[in-house]
Amino acid sequence: MSQTAAPDAKISILLVDDRPANLVALEAILEPLGLNIVTAGSGADALKCLLRDDFAVILLDVQMADMDGLETAALIKEREKSRHIPIIFVTANNKEQKQVFQGYSAGAVDYIFKPFDPDILKSKVAVFVELYRKGQQIERQAELLRQKNAHMEADLQMAREIQSAFLPQQYPTLPPSVTTQESALRFCHRYLPTATLGGDFFDVRALSNNEIGVFICDVMGHGVRSALVTAVVRTLIDGLASVARDPGRFLTAINYDLMAILSRMRTPLFASALYFVADVEKGEMRYSNAGHPSPLHVRPAANTVEPLSFTEESSGPALGVLGEVTYATSQCSLAVQDLIVLFTDGLYEVEGPSEDYDEARLMAAVRQRIGLPPAQLFDELLAEIQQFSVNGEFEDDVCLVGMEVARLGVS
Repeated sequence: MSQTAAPDAKISILLVDDRPANLVALEAILEPLGLNIVTAGSGADALKCLLRDDFAVILLDVQMADMDGLETAALIKEREKSRHIPIIFVTANNKEQKQVFQGYSAGAVDYIFKPFDPDILKSKVAVFVELYRKGQQIERQAELLRQKNAHMEADLQMAREIQSAFLPQQYPTLPPSVTTQESALRFCHRYLPTATLGGDFFDVRALSNNEIGVFICDVMGHGVRSALVTAVVRTLIDGLASVARDPGRFLTAINYDLMAILSRMRTPLFASALYFVADVEKGEMRYSNAGHPSPLHVRPAANTVEPLSFTEESSGPALGVLGEVTYATSQCSLAVQDLIVLFTDGLYEVEGPSEDYDEARLMAAVRQRIGLPPAQLFDELLAEIQQFSVNGEFEDDVCLVGMEVARLGVS
């Protein structure tokens, strides 16, 4: 690989001939090209020059006493540092076809025959000098691009760390004074963005001594654009504490605020979302859906796995699609050992060898593991789906959240 020269540095060429008079003649002809001309009186000297500098082209005499041009060319092409440099052979023999063939076999790209025609000599050298100059420009542009990409990658990595910090680092407990293991509700999650930044987001927060709200959303697409929308959504839910105990009003308020932001954008964006409030005092869960996959209600005591059922009013379009939408609230009872499994569609929208993974397969996989602790169930589930995938990977961001009911009632 050639070394990138400074933009204003002279381009160097190397002249190799064991007769000083020939070197003088070549220099005189090539001087008007404004090049840095380096000369060597033997093949050995040429190899030393190549250790120090890079050259646009080498003019190499074929007939030299100690080491001829063919041998020198072969050694030049053996070296990693110099094998890229084009070699033009200089010879007085323009009739010996065998020698010409040997020269090309040794790595030559062209021949110049003595006596020199100044115009032909300059034009041939100028071609390779221009190729070298273009190559240097490309290398400089590639280096600038590498630097920009490195800076961008560092920025994206920082953004990913910030985005990860948005996710719950510690789950709330009920009541607030107990440890995680003593909590009436216990949580676990798995978050797998396919890009540096993802469009999935979830939040778990205590609303009272007996209620916890759980929110999950999936912004269309992935990458920087969707990550920015998740940041906006997080900001919005932070300001909705007054309606957080009513899932329908909560989603309605988010949609209203989000529409005010997304409607100004040229590219349509939306986010599916689901929000529920688990109440351990009443033994119930209130929930509302904005175009999101239905969570699974796992009941080990009854050995059942079913999607949550929604009324028509409590299941509306994704957030950011329609401005005048009122989401209603549905509810269901909770029992000890129940597990609520929330997920984004990247979990099951996976291409298999002959058919796609789907929600029916997902329910069957959960049902097979109904007695496992949630964390183990999640890990086995993810492993099964990745094994099912044709490329062993998820095609979209994956967010998987579980809430286990350890006990009900007020402490």
